[in-house]
Amino acid sequence: MSHVVRVQCEVADEELLVRAAEKLGLEVERNALPRYWESAYGGKESRACDLVILLPGKYDLGVKRGEDGTYQWVCDTELLSGDFGADDPGRKILGEHAENLMTMYGAAAVERDLLGGATYQTSIGADGTVYYDVEESELTRIGYNQT
Repeated sequence: MSHVVRVQCEVADEELLVRAAEKLGLEVERNALPRYWESAYGGKESRACDLVILLPGKYDLGVKRGEDGTYQWVCDTELLSGDFGADDPGRKILGEHAENLMTMYGAAAVERDLLGGATYQTSIGADGTVYYDVEESELTRIGYNQT
């Protein structure tokens, strides 16, 4: 059985989350209503969210900022875990508990905060680790100091 949940997440920067979604090939809407299982069949439990990551399948991932500045996922429980949603195409993109999205969130932070302006190549290991190949001359040019 599906339920709508709010789950605390480790998102602190909305723009990095948008970049992460784009890295997964997903679109993001602002101030929108995410789809839940029930809403796909006429239910009205959708709640407005600051961001909605649009997914294939029957679910979307809502992101809502709390009064304390922290963010929460707002979604159907089956989008993040559970047997019923295991084959949902949106969940396959996001990963169990949104692990793929959070990996891309970290990658977006590295690219913006550490590699801004550098030319680099990325690859993703079998375990989901993101690897960066940056020429030493590029690191010097952007002011990276290894000491």
